[in-house]
Amino acid sequence: MKRFVLPPDCQGEGEITLSGKDFHYLCRVRRLKGGDSVPAMLADGRRFVLVLTEKGTNTCRARVEPEPEESRENQSRPEEIAPIELYQAVPKGRVFDDVVRRCVEAGVTRIVPVYTEFTVGGAARDTAERQRREERLQRVARSAAEQCGAVRLPEIAQAIELSQIPSFDSNTEAAFFLHQEPLAEWSLHRYLEASIRKVVLAVGPEGGFSQRELRLLEHKGFRPVYLGPQVLRTENAAFFAVAAIRVLLLERESWTTRKK
Repeated sequence: MKRFVLPPDCQGEGEITLSGKDFHYLCRVRRLKGGDSVPAMLADGRRFVLVLTEKGTNTCRARVEPEPEESRENQSRPEEIAPIELYQAVPKGRVFDDVVRRCVEAGVTRIVPVYTEFTVGGAARDTAERQRREERLQRVARSAAEQCGAVRLPEIAQAIELSQIPSFDSNTEAAFFLHQEPLAEWSLHRYLEASIRKVVLAVGPEGGFSQRELRLLEHKGFRPVYLGPQVLRTENAAFFAVAAIRVLLLERESWTTRKK
């Protein structure tokens, strides 16, 4: 179900004023009138109902109400699968908008922009420019979450250098990096058989990770994953991998082991 994501300054129940893109979406795109309501949620996934109470020329007033108990009972339960985090090498231009949009719709829960040796343009040194990029990506994520009915708003983290990626525990976390050559010891299916609390995916730029970066990722607990011979653009590779991981996690209960 599509849900309107309430603005960050909204803490829950009460009256709020909406303007800008929120006003445009509710009153121009959804064409709500006074008394109309839409399902809504906070970034953390708490669910509400937004009731439009007053519509102006460029702003509107609305009341945030608790979601009715019967609505909660009639809706399917949120998917109980391990969260999926994406460490995505920053592509050139606004390609990152497509990465965020597609991966949020595929089910990613957190996206961390990463600067690598082959990142075109390098890290944005200007603080104002970095902030503008982060705000734009957050808007894209919010729009995608509303479109696909995500159970919570995915986090867009601050950009980091690849060397700043944390280490992961292979006993409880599945961490992968995509590699064009079939270096993987196991299939993605087998990697995800174990009980894990989080899946982490690292996707490189168009030029791929350097050999030094590949060694670094392996040292941090990442394992190579091969998803076939197709050469995918970086924005498509991330979406392809996140979607595959999510489907496997959703279908774990129906997996069967066949002996040769």
